[in-house]
Amino acid sequence: MNLANAPSLAGFAENLAAETEALRQFLKILQSEQEALTQGNIDKLSDISRLKSEQGVRLSQLSSNHILKRLGLEPTPEGIRQLIQQEDPDGKRGLADHWDKLLELAKQARDLNRLNVAMIEAQLKHNQQALAILQEAAKQTSLYGQDGHSKMLGTGRKLGKF
Repeated sequence: MNLANAPSLAGFAENLAAETEALRQFLKILQSEQEALTQGNIDKLSDISRLKSEQGVRLSQLSSNHILKRLGLEPTPEGIRQLIQQEDPDGKRGLADHWDKLLELAKQARDLNRLNVAMIEAQLKHNQQALAILQEAAKQTSLYGQDGHSKMLGTGRKLGKF
């Protein structure tokens, strides 16, 4: 297939640039998420989660895999390499470098997201443990009676009585 004249490839370089920029924005969101987790700013996580989801949809829409599928190429890194080789055989347009940068950013995003997930899981485990302790304490006999006076806990004997 002669891809050089295919009309669907006219915007390949522009799409690659847009995908790279969207990935940079996604990385910024992940960095904000990590910062909020590190600082314990849980309130920000809801907004960050929404932004993360929206940017994920944007990345999916920009995916170069769509172009590959239209051309009948495999939506794999090898398919992209094949397309780049045919579109920019001498490397003057810098498509291969641009693709390499995109892959590097994707790896950074994957690694940062994994770290954030680990931080969230650790915080969740901590919160679950604290909740379990509080629930267990709530099962214990109350320290105060209905009259507001303190009550003795346990089944021990009363002071002064044998």
